[in-house]
Amino acid sequence: MGTSSIAEALEVEEVPLKKSSASRLNGFHADRQHAHHISVDTEAKQKLSDVVAKKTIRCGLLILTWYFLSTLLGMFNKKLVGKKHGIFGNGGFPAPLLLTGVQFFFQHLLARLVFSTGLIQRTGSPFTWREWGKLVLPNGAVTGLDIGFSNASLVHITMSFYTMCKSTTPIFLLGFAFIWRLETPSWGLAGVVAVIVSGLLLLVQGEAEFDTTGFMLVMSASCMSGLRFTLTQLLLHGSKGAGEGGRSSSDGGGRSSSDGHSPTPFGGPLEVLEVLTPVMSVTTLLLSLATEQLWHVLPSSPYFNSAPHLLITALLILTGALIAFLMVWAEYQVIKETSALTFMIAGTVKEVVTVITAVIVFGDQFGIINGVGLVIVIAGVLLFNWYKLQRLKASMRQRILSREGSVDIEGPDGVPIHVMAAAHSSGSAATLGSPMRRDRERDSIRDRENGAAEEHGVLLSKRRSSLEEQEAQEVVQALEFEPLLPWR
Repeated sequence: MGTSSIAEALEVEEVPLKKSSASRLNGFHADRQHAHHISVDTEAKQKLSDVVAKKTIRCGLLILTWYFLSTLLGMFNKKLVGKKHGIFGNGGFPAPLLLTGVQFFFQHLLARLVFSTGLIQRTGSPFTWREWGKLVLPNGAVTGLDIGFSNASLVHITMSFYTMCKSTTPIFLLGFAFIWRLETPSWGLAGVVAVIVSGLLLLVQGEAEFDTTGFMLVMSASCMSGLRFTLTQLLLHGSKGAGEGGRSSSDGGGRSSSDGHSPTPFGGPLEVLEVLTPVMSVTTLLLSLATEQLWHVLPSSPYFNSAPHLLITALLILTGALIAFLMVWAEYQVIKETSALTFMIAGTVKEVVTVITAVIVFGDQFGIINGVGLVIVIAGVLLFNWYKLQRLKASMRQRILSREGSVDIEGPDGVPIHVMAAAHSSGSAATLGSPMRRDRERDSIRDRENGAAEEHGVLLSKRRSSLEEQEAQEVVQALEFEPLLPWR
């Protein structure tokens, strides 16, 4: 036997020994790593459970706070302006539009007070006059009309009927969206409108204390709500999507907040109040001067006929402004802390809570027809919100993918893993040497390819999770501005 043959034989005999030792060593390390991972996973699960429990409690308390403040504000306004209620026993407040305009002014002062004391930091940039005229003025005017008509309707109709009628806002929102080509008519959207309209007809049919004036006012308020949402989308994103002008939080119109949460184009929720309430106040006060004949009704009203009554009236107006101010903050916190789906469902449940509370507190009549109508309207609103949420998610997903570009995952050396795998595969065909050596090289290449594939799968999974997390965050940020000012 030649020298080269002996060397090859020794090499062949040595390989199984090395392979066997390496296998035992790898198995030992794998067992230790497995035990370590079990311990780490147990601790991580416990920490995750604690975090989830704390967040659930926090979100639950925020939602309850939002419910309480929203219902309290509705009850407060109804008690103050309702023609069968009032504070001094002689009917409601004689000028609901004046009341609303002054409340807006107080809310503006409260927002400025919070910022001046440093309790909350500003996150938005100042508006130019062009931006103010294009974005702030129309939204502020329409929002003022929305809330002014809402409060005026409470003079004539019950709180429960008001709440149910105001839930029909999606009908008007879709109507304006069709006019400005923000939405394309479809059978699905037609079905949503048909469901809500049929529910509204049942509500009107079942209302025992139907008042034409109050009904027209609350439907006008719903119309203004739909116009408000449509104007917001149109002015910020244009009729053919983002990029056609408008002010967005990513184009230099705003700064990131200290907690990493992107602000709305107006800034944070309290900045929305600060910016819009002056326009809202002026709008409702001008409408009050034109329609409420203040020079006749105020001097004879018990709310203004003496200094003590005047002081009580001022405190009542300030109290309403404070409740509305806190409610706006609570709603935006709910949007920020929960998912979009949770917020959608919570908002629908809030309407039911308000109706039940009105029936209990004010004794509103609520029959079977009202109940069926309410269920149908809520079903239509849920369908609309679900449609809007899916559209919003699709838009955010497309924006993220276009921003991220290629989704190739790189390996540790900076080379895309699929390129590494291809290189290994191409190299396997060129392997030379003895049959045993070729087998070893083939096994080694296969192991590397399998490892690369596993790493590729893990990294793709992480990337997918990252994209989903980004999508969820951007949906929440979009929802922060979607309601604009969430008074119902």
